[in-house]
Amino acid sequence: MRVKQKKIIIIGVVALLILNVFSFALIYREANSFFKNVTKEEKTYQQRIEQMNLFGISKDETVNITSETAGSLAGQDYRVSLSGNIYYATTATGERSNKWVVLIHGFMMSGESMANAVGQVYLDQGYNILAPDLRGAGNSGGKTGMGYLESLDIWDWLTFLNSNYNVDEVIIHGISLGGATTLQLWGQKEQGRDLESQHVVGLVDDCGYTSMTGIIQGLLQTPEGIKELAEILELPEPNLYNLIGEKNIKTFLINFVGVGLTQSNFDSYQDSFASNRSFSNVPILVIHGTSDTIVPYENSTIVINESAARGLKTTFWSVENAPHAFIVAGMNNQDYRNHIIEFTNSVTKNPVDIPEQTTPSTGTNNTINQITSKIQEAYTNILNRIKEIFS
Repeated sequence: MRVKQKKIIIIGVVALLILNVFSFALIYREANSFFKNVTKEEKTYQQRIEQMNLFGISKDETVNITSETAGSLAGQDYRVSLSGNIYYATTATGERSNKWVVLIHGFMMSGESMANAVGQVYLDQGYNILAPDLRGAGNSGGKTGMGYLESLDIWDWLTFLNSNYNVDEVIIHGISLGGATTLQLWGQKEQGRDLESQHVVGLVDDCGYTSMTGIIQGLLQTPEGIKELAEILELPEPNLYNLIGEKNIKTFLINFVGVGLTQSNFDSYQDSFASNRSFSNVPILVIHGTSDTIVPYENSTIVINESAARGLKTTFWSVENAPHAFIVAGMNNQDYRNHIIEFTNSVTKNPVDIPEQTTPSTGTNNTINQITSKIQEAYTNILNRIKEIFS
């Protein structure tokens, strides 16, 4: 009987070992795929996002609001349910921070993927994170609106934050579509949306475009651009140029995409720097890679020149040979972190006393740490199972 029991135990242990080795193999395959492919420029924007989502930070809350401002200004068809994730930072005293960053994601992303890409640098500085799913993304309703509608939604999120949480200062950080949304929101003071009234002290525009028609027109010029545009708008790639046509871009955006504008107000609000725009007096950090093939690098030049003409404080980080939304691919992590910290330190009025940290957990280092943690967890499970069998 004892011999039979021992055989059963041995078989069980071997089976557990095989199962956990299989788990190790899956973890290794994911990690190996990540490190081999994440920085290859031939990977699509969407593939890079999926790779960055292999490992990420954990959310603390999910919150929901309704897009009241868009419904009021653009029409009730644009009044949709919006969802967002909250991640809390802790101060050195163990209390919850009163500083916030609103992370605005790009095309084909979500609040979660945006938080995974850049959230840790803010948590390490003591900033709570609100990472909303923009309309048409994640768990939010509606369709993508190219920046104007999204800027109205972010205004509603700022109102939600200030009404429900302890808010001292807010940074707004947008990438790609999120950068365009940030620029749109920056220039809506004439409509009563002054960012300073919402405790916003700084903006980060990472590769945001300045004009809806400009970004569409630019992408239509090359086969690669048409492919990207087809993915963004979920349209068939063949004959996309003929479907839209350069002369019909305005009508296409109003009637097909549904950007929340009409024939009468489109020219006033499709361009972030139209002559009628009035800007909040909030500093901005502009980030752009010189090898961006989706949003031309020249867009950042427009932002810098237009800002200077209006007497607005702007800091520019030009990243040599970097592609569109390079931080999403895990590129230039440490430099990105350093520029964000330098900028936030320059705009904050009341620095947060944060817990002492030994090693910053960003990008590839963070991924390695999480892979190691998963392997150690699996190994511990093996030992615990064996102890249970023999106890």
